[in-house]
Amino acid sequence: MEKQIIPDDGLEVHLKDYGMVRMFHRDDDGNGIQFWATDILSMDEHTRKLLAGNVIKIKEYHLNLNNTAE
Repeated sequence: MEKQIIPDDGLEVHLKDYGMVRMFHRDDDGNGIQFWATDILSMDEHTRKLLAGNVIKIKEYHLNLNNTAE
């Protein structure tokens, strides 16, 4: 995927043994490029950003649970 040009609104690609997905990418604040794939082919960049924000909140929640349990 690193050689593929992915527009800001995503790119539909076929993943072997899976099927069609929409790929997104973003620069990760100097840490390289992150890729995001979804089987929701109608997803746009705005929706992806909203969902990415939720993922961060879920990760923080689980991290806090683990720290509390120790």
